[in-house]
Amino acid sequence: MDEIHVPVPAYDEELSHPTNALFDRLKPERSFWRLNWTILDSPLLHQPTAVRSSPSGRLDDWSFRVERQTLRRLARTGAIVFAIRTYVDSLDVLCRSSEDFASNLLHALDTAPRSMQRYKGWLGVHDQLREILTGR
Repeated sequence: MDEIHVPVPAYDEELSHPTNALFDRLKPERSFWRLNWTILDSPLLHQPTAVRSSPSGRLDDWSFRVERQTLRRLARTGAIVFAIRTYVDSLDVLCRSSEDFASNLLHALDTAPRSMQRYKGWLGVHDQLREILTGR
């Protein structure tokens, strides 16, 4: 797990121990899931690199991507199955459909640690998004 997460900011210091403990405690009778989200300027499901650049172009070119990641330990072998279901929607449509969505997204971007903003390709995205949304 530690090797896979090398590029993740603060993983070693903050997340390595709890993540490894979760894997150790995972039982076959109960799966675990989490959501992971980001903003991209591509709606493609296949995003093979973890290195992200900030979205560019118009807001209607941006996508909001959510991954539902599921872990399940198999009873017979003890192996852990990792599955991902990816959902992608137009960020413009989501922001237009709910004022709360846009304000909550801006808050999440504003309060994300700078190292995470850099890792996710969000540097400056909150300023761009705020400018686009207030200019409507």
